[in-house]
Amino acid sequence: MTVRRFGQVIRVRPETIEADEALHADPWPAVAAAIHAANIRDHSIYRHQKWLFARSNTSARTSAAPWPGWRRTVTCRRGGP
Repeated sequence: MTVRRFGQVIRVRPETIEADEALHADPWPAVAAAIHAANIRDHSIYRHQKWLFARSNTSARTSAAPWPGWRRTVTCRRGGP
C-alpha cells in the first residue's frame, strides 16, 4: 500500500494553548471516527511555543488532504459532543 504524507504548521493563540492541549489529549469520539474515516492511520501533533506541527500518514485511497473532512464534522462545528 502506498502511503501519502501530509503536514501542517499552525500558529496557536497563546490564550488557547491549554484548552487545545486538553482537547487533543482526549479527542471527541466523532472527531476520532472522522479521522479514521479519512484513512488517517498515523497522526502526531507537536507544539513549540506558539506553533503546532502536525503530520499524518494516510492510505493511497485518500485523494486529497484529509483535514477538510474532519473539520466539517457536526461535533467540530458546534464545539463539542
